[in-house]
Amino acid sequence: MQPIQGPDGRIYRPMPVTRITKPKEDLRIGRISKPWSVYGRTLGIVILAFLLVQFLTVGVMGVIDGEPYLTVCGIIFSIPFLALIAHIQRPKIVDVRVAIPDPRGGHYHAIGPNETLWTPEPTRFRRHIVRDASSLDIPRSRSLWAIFAALITTSLTISIGLWTGIATDILFFVAIIIGIPFFILGFSIPVMAWWAISKERLGILTRQRDAESWLFLGMMAGFPAIVINSFVFPLIASTLGFDTSNEEAILNLTAVISAPIGEEICKGLAVALFMHQMDGGKRGFQIGFTVGLGFALIENLQYILLSFEAGFTGFALTVLIRGIGSIPGHAFWTGLTGYAIGSLAGERREAGEDEDEKTDDPGQTWLLFDQNTGQEINPREVMPNQSTTLASTFHQTLEARVQQIAIPKIEEIAGGIRPPSSIGIALMCAILGHGLWNGTAVFVPTIVLLLGGSEGHTILASLCATLLLVAGVLLLGDALMRGVNDENKESKGTTIPVLN
Repeated sequence: MQPIQGPDGRIYRPMPVTRITKPKEDLRIGRISKPWSVYGRTLGIVILAFLLVQFLTVGVMGVIDGEPYLTVCGIIFSIPFLALIAHIQRPKIVDVRVAIPDPRGGHYHAIGPNETLWTPEPTRFRRHIVRDASSLDIPRSRSLWAIFAALITTSLTISIGLWTGIATDILFFVAIIIGIPFFILGFSIPVMAWWAISKERLGILTRQRDAESWLFLGMMAGFPAIVINSFVFPLIASTLGFDTSNEEAILNLTAVISAPIGEEICKGLAVALFMHQMDGGKRGFQIGFTVGLGFALIENLQYILLSFEAGFTGFALTVLIRGIGSIPGHAFWTGLTGYAIGSLAGERREAGEDEDEKTDDPGQTWLLFDQNTGQEINPREVMPNQSTTLASTFHQTLEARVQQIAIPKIEEIAGGIRPPSSIGIALMCAILGHGLWNGTAVFVPTIVLLLGGSEGHTILASLCATLLLVAGVLLLGDALMRGVNDENKESKGTTIPVLN
C-alpha cells in the first residue's frame, strides 16, 4: 500500500502486515476437548454416505439393465451428497497467532487490511497457517457402553409392557417419540464404543483427520460390496447353472459365499489405500479395524432400520447381537488383513523403499483442555514425528518385527494371538471368519428342520449358535488385541500417551 496524506497534511504510512511464516517444530497448540463432536460429524457422514451408495447403486443398475435414465438419475442425485461429504471432510486449517513479550517489539500488529492486534506490553508477533493435526478425541468406551445398555434395557422394557398390556397407550406414545433417536443411537453407538475400545486398547496416538478418513473409506467399501452381492454374484451363479429364480437359495449362497469373499476383499482394498501411513502390523491392524467399523456402520444403519418391523423387541435383539457380534466381527476380520498389509509396509519402510512417499508435514504439539475445568489433559502428549522417544520406540519396534514378518502363521503369544503377516493367509482367515458367521445363521435353521425339529427348536438352536459365535468373536478379538499389543513389548516403558 502506498503512503497517503492525511487531512492534517501529514504523510501516513500503513503498518506492515505480519507475514505468514512456517512454524517452529516446538510450536504447541491448545484446543478444547469436544469428544462428542466427532460422533456428531460421523453421524452426518454415514447418513450421507448411505444415501450416496444407494444412488450409485441405482446408476449401476441402470447400466446393467440397459436403462440410461436410471444411470443418469443415479449420477445426478449422487453429486449433492458427494459434495456435502467433501465439504465435511475438507482439510481443517488453523490460523495460529503468537505474541511473545519483547522490549524491542511493538504494541500494534497488523494482521490484515481490517484487523489489528494490540498488546498492553511490547511483543513480537508471529502468524502461522497450519493444518489441523490434532489427536483423535472420542468419548470413552465405558460412557458409550452405558448408553448402549440403557438403550437395550429401555427397548426391552417397552416391549414387555406392550406384550403384557401394562399402560399400553402410554408406552405406545413413548415408543413413537423415542423411535427416531433410538434408531440413530442403535446403529451408531456400538460402533463408536468399539472405536473407543480400539483406541484405548491399542494405545496408538492417531490424528483425527486420519482416523475419520479410515472410517469413511470403510463406509464407501459398501458400494462395491453391494455391486458384487447384488449383480456380479447372481450373474456368476447363473453362468454356473444355478437356478436364479429361487430367491431364497440365491440369498443363502450370497450370504455364505459372495458376502464373505466380496466384502473382505473390498475392505482389504480400502485398507491398502492407507499403506503409506503404516509403519508396521500394529498400525495396519488399527487401520483395518477402523475400516471394518466404517463398513459395519453403514451396514448397521440398514439392519437396524429394518429391525423395527418386529417392534422394539426386534430392535433390541438386533442392536444387541450386532453390537457385540457383527460389528466387532467386521472390525477384527478386516484388522487381520490390515495387520498383514501393515507388516509388509513396515518391512518396506525398514528397507528404505518408501522414502519417496514421506512428506514434509511439520507436525505440531497439540494440547487438549477439558472444557469444564479448563485443565490440560496429558500435558506431555506429542505428535509422533516430534518425539525422539517415539522415534526410538519406532526403531526398536521395527527391529523386533523384522524377524516376525516372514512367519506366515498365527502365533500364540502370552495368551494373545499374533495375526498372520502373510496378506493371502490373513485375507483367507478374514473370509473364513466372515463365512462361518453368515453360514451359521443360514445352515443351523435348515439342519434343525431337516432333522425334524419344530419352528421353536429352530429359533432356540439359532439363538444358541448366535450366542456361541458372539462369545467366540469376543474371545478371539481380545486375544488378537493382546497379540497385536505384544508387538511393542520390547519398548515397554516408553509407550505412546493417549488422549482419554
